[in-house]
Amino acid sequence: MTKKETIQWLKNYLKQQDAVYECEKGVRYWKDRIAERDKPLKKEEKAGVFGSILGGIGIAIVGTIPCTLIFAVIWLIWSFIELFKVQPRLHPDAILYSDLVIEKATGIVIEDVQDYFNH
Repeated sequence: MTKKETIQWLKNYLKQQDAVYECEKGVRYWKDRIAERDKPLKKEEKAGVFGSILGGIGIAIVGTIPCTLIFAVIWLIWSFIELFKVQPRLHPDAILYSDLVIEKATGIVIEDVQDYFNH
């Protein structure tokens, strides 16, 4: 075998070796998938009616209390700012400023704020 033929044979050998590795990788992938599908089914533990009710109450509490506290703090801070900034006797509509701030803060969460507060 000449030097040129040896180099060509080695190149072909490397190509065939890469093809074998690719095929082996595909076979391993499909064996893993088949093994995953052949596993016995697991019995899932569900919460039941009372567990679902308690979960819903927990989510409602976790979602409602922080929003209420944030809105209350914003309203109190703004009310104190308005009391010190403007005298209600001279500007009777200054009391409505805190409501506007609350509506703006609510607009972050709710799309139609006017309809929400009117409701």
